[in-house]
Amino acid sequence: MKLPFPWAEHRRRLLARQAMQDYDPIKGLRDDLPFDDLTDVMPQPRVQVTITSPGGGTFMIPRSMYNDPEFSTASQSMTHWEKLRCRHDFEFWCARCVTIRDKLTGRYIPFFLNRAQRHVTDILESQRLAGKPMRLILLKARQWGGSTLVQMYMAWIQTCLATNIHSLICAHVKDTSKSILGMYSTMLDSYPPDLWQGEGEARAFRPFERSTNIRTITGRGCRVTVSSAECQEALRGSDIALAHLSEVAFWPSTPAKSPADYMRTVNGTVGLTPMTLVALESTANGTGNYFHDEWQRCVAGKGDKTPVFVPWYRIDMYAQAITEDEGRQLWETLTDYERDLWYNHGLDLEQIAWYRAKLKEFPTPDAMHAEFPTTPTEAFVNSGANVFRAEDIQAMRSKCLTPREDENEPGLMVWATPSSGHEYIVTVDIGGRSARSDYSVVAVLDRQPPMTVCAQWRGHIDHDLLGELAMRVATTYNEALLVVESNTLETADESLSGAGVLDTLARQYPNLYYRPASDSTIPRPGLHTNRSTKAHMIDLLIRAVRTAGTSGSDWSVSSLPCADLSYLDIPYYIERDNEACNEFASYICLPNGSYSAPYPKHDDILMTRAMALYVANQEPPQDPTISSITSRAQPWRIRGCL
Repeated sequence: MKLPFPWAEHRRRLLARQAMQDYDPIKGLRDDLPFDDLTDVMPQPRVQVTITSPGGGTFMIPRSMYNDPEFSTASQSMTHWEKLRCRHDFEFWCARCVTIRDKLTGRYIPFFLNRAQRHVTDILESQRLAGKPMRLILLKARQWGGSTLVQMYMAWIQTCLATNIHSLICAHVKDTSKSILGMYSTMLDSYPPDLWQGEGEARAFRPFERSTNIRTITGRGCRVTVSSAECQEALRGSDIALAHLSEVAFWPSTPAKSPADYMRTVNGTVGLTPMTLVALESTANGTGNYFHDEWQRCVAGKGDKTPVFVPWYRIDMYAQAITEDEGRQLWETLTDYERDLWYNHGLDLEQIAWYRAKLKEFPTPDAMHAEFPTTPTEAFVNSGANVFRAEDIQAMRSKCLTPREDENEPGLMVWATPSSGHEYIVTVDIGGRSARSDYSVVAVLDRQPPMTVCAQWRGHIDHDLLGELAMRVATTYNEALLVVESNTLETADESLSGAGVLDTLARQYPNLYYRPASDSTIPRPGLHTNRSTKAHMIDLLIRAVRTAGTSGSDWSVSSLPCADLSYLDIPYYIERDNEACNEFASYICLPNGSYSAPYPKHDDILMTRAMALYVANQEPPQDPTISSITSRAQPWRIRGCL
């Protein structure tokens, strides 16, 4: 059905958006609507006052300024009044005291906050005025000044609110940190002398005790330290109260240095007290890195930071003027994605026209969304080499549950106990014994469609003890088919009790998975993961995860590249473990086409799911009438797949 052309609704939305751009920080006028964001923060209430001093007028000022004991006397002098206002009104201070370089024209202009910057300001101010430590994690789209806002907010604290308070600027590389520091220098160079709040006339940025990484703000006793994620030692021993951590998603992670290690140092340095700030900001760089993990943690309410995402359509300059005829033509050719922008995000046609024009600059919509995301999920999923889509992982995560620990098997987390008549698969991924090595995982999945995760053990353990544990768990779950990854065991040193584990399992457990040997007809115990089998495992897993993200549909087995799969009745599998979803989020495809978890992430839980799907797609479930150990210990051959 052809929908009527909504030009009147477009005009209403356009005028509402333009009204939010009618902003005068000197007069204190704002007409902002609350962001439909993860937060519901309103700006500090303002009071209308009239100043009769020369140069005065009618202004809307923060209520905190109106209640300040100095207000009455300050009103008698415009200079005194403006200095007082600078201490209460960050937006006024930006417009009156800060000069920045305009990215479009290259000219130096007063710093008038845009709508996205005002929203972030409201969040920080609500925390500050409540006497809370200020904590923020900011997921950015391109070119709206998130770094500038955070840096100038810290500068405001150091130049107007507190003396002897020190700050840190840290980016992924030192050049970026110095670029942010340059904003500070520009601000101080152009600071109005009559509004300076420091001792003496000087407003300078000087090296602190000949250090190249630390500057001091003269007259305020405040220092600014410049660091980078590549050189983490600079922070140790510092007395920091304000930390601006930029482009965190791009910080390197190695065994020697990681973002998590650096953040531990920051958190140990910055006190959990009022007038302290820790702000993480970054564009997305795929999923599974520290920034993505911290974002997810804070969105879930488990972190200390307020999460803020600014989509491209909240940035004022991203709109393209159109005529009514152009609007009609645009409306009649809207894509499904563009219709979603209109109906579900409330955009006007000028914003959609900009989106369509900008899209032509990119080879694919995904490439566009990586730079100009509409949602946080879109930002993360389109900006890395991730194997699994973030929206599919989120759909899987919605079915995760809190487990209980088995009373008889310490460390075994249980989501579902064995059911009579059900057949189970127990998969074992072999890890190391030390705390720094990969984990070993024992996972139980119910083969009753859809396959469902029932229980899991994860930890570090000797291989022979792991084999005993796996047998006990498999026996409990109706003598489940026990599938053990054999790579580690078959290459282990016998003195470390690894090489004999499979032989022991073959002698003692009646329902062990066997594979055909490449050089003989005698089957061998265990599942060997090689280039061919792993590729097929991950292919099955990709399909299963994708199906989990497809609401209301089942996984069609006819789409699998196998000749005879008519016996299968496994539409997809249901995940119960949130940590498994975290592993899916970090799993990447390397440039050579292989799959891996980036350091310091793991893929041990993920591989147990891949193994279970792989084995379940080789042969139908066992005939319950078969009971002899000899008959059951037959190789599970792959039919038409490999």
